[in-house]
Amino acid sequence: MFFKASEVLQDQTAVRLAERKERRTDWVMDQWGNTNARLGQLLDLLERQQLLRPRDVIMHCEFTDLWWPL
Repeated sequence: MFFKASEVLQDQTAVRLAERKERRTDWVMDQWGNTNARLGQLLDLLERQQLLRPRDVIMHCEFTDLWWPL
């Protein structure tokens, strides 16, 4: 999954740090999760970046044991 880290991360220091990570996307998504953002915000971000496959994968998941506010 490729997207602009600057849309997720709050400052340039975090963006530069993300660029140095081997598993960049995992690190950026972990940082995003730590902001208490909602699933709907992630779906909006994926759609803005035209990352429709990851968006569709998330939308078709069955969250039976979890409650995720949109």
